[in-house]
Amino acid sequence: MVLVPPTSIPLSIRKKMGIGSKSGTAIGAGANGEAIRYGDRVLKATYDRYEAFAAVKLMGRRHPNVYRIFDVGKHWDVDGYGRFGPDWIFFIWQEYLDEPTSMQKAAGNAYLTFSYHGIDSNFQRIRDMAKIGPHIKKWKGKVGSFLPDIYAEFWFRYDREKEFRNVESLFSQFLTALEELNRGNQYLKQLGIHFYDFSEHNVMRRGKEIVIIDIGADRVENPVEPRQFEGAP
Repeated sequence: MVLVPPTSIPLSIRKKMGIGSKSGTAIGAGANGEAIRYGDRVLKATYDRYEAFAAVKLMGRRHPNVYRIFDVGKHWDVDGYGRFGPDWIFFIWQEYLDEPTSMQKAAGNAYLTFSYHGIDSNFQRIRDMAKIGPHIKKWKGKVGSFLPDIYAEFWFRYDREKEFRNVESLFSQFLTALEELNRGNQYLKQLGIHFYDFSEHNVMRRGKEIVIIDIGADRVENPVEPRQFEGAP
């Protein structure tokens, strides 16, 4: 972990978020920005406008399978934040969540398949296949169609965790995580947030349930611009 000095964040944002002079802990960085932890909250700085649009829609709302957003704003970054020049940088004040379980990671990767198939009908197929119990082993190593692709992700994760032996119990956890992701995704769609970039890197855990995070949406209906934070860095 790398401590991030408060002077790296504009003063107006530090005041608004109640950070003051505290140093945060860097917990992640990517092509569009970085995330800094402050206790039970995270300040994310990003250039992804659609992630900011989605965050504005989620601000103040609660769903067991979608991360909580407390505040969203933007700041004109004259230095380009290490990119190609001046641009708007968006700050998202969100909850800190725990690492997902192995089966939740597998579900995060597998759920991407639902982006290319009918979600509701295929979830019924998943439920039907869950009834085969110990016979799920017959799907190991088979790929090339919807259901085997889903199971391939399960077996890939299972094979990496050699201490796990109760296949049926783990498969039940895998299906539960898929169901929870589907509930979260349906909630996003109700809000006009269309998100398809599902993977193990876009899920975390709150208690026992899987949670969708970092929603860089492909499309947000009737988007609202975050307000501008005033003041110089």
